[in-house]
Amino acid sequence: MKKVITACVLLLIVLNVNSLVWGQSQRPENVKIDMIGFIPGTPLQVDSETMAMALMREYPDWKVLVRASRKGPAGIMEVREKKAVDMFVQLSAWKLEKAVYPKLYKHLKNYEKDMSYQALAPHSVRPVHFLVLEDTGLESIKDMIDKKFPARAGYVGIGYEFLLEKILEYYGATLSNIKEWGGKFVMDTPVFPTGADIMKQKGYNVAVVWVEAPHPLLIDIHNTVGLRMLPFEEGCRDFLVNQLGLSKTIIPAALYKFLQKDYPTVQFDASICAVTGKLSDDMAYYITKGLWNQRKFIAAESRSLAMTLVIEKIEKWNQALIGQDLTIHPGALRYYREQGWIN
Repeated sequence: MKKVITACVLLLIVLNVNSLVWGQSQRPENVKIDMIGFIPGTPLQVDSETMAMALMREYPDWKVLVRASRKGPAGIMEVREKKAVDMFVQLSAWKLEKAVYPKLYKHLKNYEKDMSYQALAPHSVRPVHFLVLEDTGLESIKDMIDKKFPARAGYVGIGYEFLLEKILEYYGATLSNIKEWGGKFVMDTPVFPTGADIMKQKGYNVAVVWVEAPHPLLIDIHNTVGLRMLPFEEGCRDFLVNQLGLSKTIIPAALYKFLQKDYPTVQFDASICAVTGKLSDDMAYYITKGLWNQRKFIAAESRSLAMTLVIEKIEKWNQALIGQDLTIHPGALRYYREQGWIN
């Protein structure tokens, strides 16, 4: 009898060792995950809370805590620097961030290393909208430059500013030129409720944003004062793809009343990301698995997540990450490879 018991114990040990070798790790239990969303009430915050609920549905013993960023983008940058959360939603293209933010974080010896992160799953794709009020009379971006239009340009955050700067650069203009022509810059964006209200009051008449389409606040602005989207020339799209690692896309005319035809633009592929050095491979694996297992629930709660948590789009998303010099977290990559979705 003792020999039988001993043999069983040895067998269990061997099986346990083999499971580690084969990568069949046990699911972490009774864990707590910290996640930061965005400004309260915004779609990004709602999506973060949706993902948290999905994970707790999949793993009832888990606790996923989501906090809002009271400081907006600055609050997310702060927790990323401190590595104070497990997960966050990526706000802007990594190549754009690396080009802009090191100037603000001079205390970091190596911005790219200290602020880097790895992807878990797609979150959304956000095409760039170049918006103007109809009463500006502007028909194209080149038209704005040629007329030396005194734009009141709205943007929030240095990322939007840099995007506008790059677009102007293609046309041989600068942000300083806007001021020389009698224009000014306003710290507002039409994709936040307060910023939308100010644009409806004509507090600013030009805005360049990346946001999911269609966006309800943009529809509301158009219904109040009238909007127009200035299309991107093919050369400008190529320039932004090469400079910022974005990809070309089309916003169908049917999505907005103020589009007379399909709108050529560029986009970046956002993703749910883990703060590097905080999340173990096993945790990344099971978070990714849980999100995909709950994608029907997620799709019912979030249009943007429903459009990106699509198996057929995973390889394209992976290629977009490579274009941004980003990598998938090793634990998440193991899940995707097990499913055969990524080579």
